[in-house]
Amino acid sequence: MRSKFFLSKLNSLLNFGATMINLFKNNFLAIGAVLLLLASLRLFPHPANFTPVGAIAILGGYFFSRYKWALWIPVIIMFLSDLALEISYRLGYARFAGFNDIMVFVYPAFLLMAFCGSMAAKKSGWAPVVGATLAGSLLFFIITNFGYWVFYMPKTGSALVQSYVQAIPFFKSTLAGDLFYTGTGFLLISLWQRKAGHSTSAAA
Repeated sequence: MRSKFFLSKLNSLLNFGATMINLFKNNFLAIGAVLLLLASLRLFPHPANFTPVGAIAILGGYFFSRYKWALWIPVIIMFLSDLALEISYRLGYARFAGFNDIMVFVYPAFLLMAFCGSMAAKKSGWAPVVGATLAGSLLFFIITNFGYWVFYMPKTGSALVQSYVQAIPFFKSTLAGDLFYTGTGFLLISLWQRKAGHSTSAAA
């Protein structure tokens, strides 16, 4: 009797473990697929600064928040999309290069955006996601335009102010893109996870 009871509990535990593994794989598949889809959109014509760059960071930080090491995944995806953009530019297919001098400021800003997304994951609802997107966009604007001043502008206070003032019109487009693509990506990943969850529950 005890052996049957033990085997029954062991079988239940194994089934539970298999369910969790499948759900884990489905989550990574959904998140990774959507982030790659968003990254690929950078290779197609789009309005200036209306890109999914910020969304990749926010969504990666949000959905990968429980796996601290995985916060680097959106960074890797960003790098691969930059590399693809650089190759397309050199071949004459893209208007902009993937790499430039201020990348040393872009990637830290991108990581901070991912961190904003991970902070939003600790709360429920849409409001934290919107707040993280707004905060991340502002941080990205501040850091990258400081980098622009460092590399391309005279080292004066007035030139620093000018670098930010001139970038305001572009920031509006960047913010619109961040909000649009984050919302779209969030919806796609949530729907995929819900479907995967139902499928896994049915299989269990």
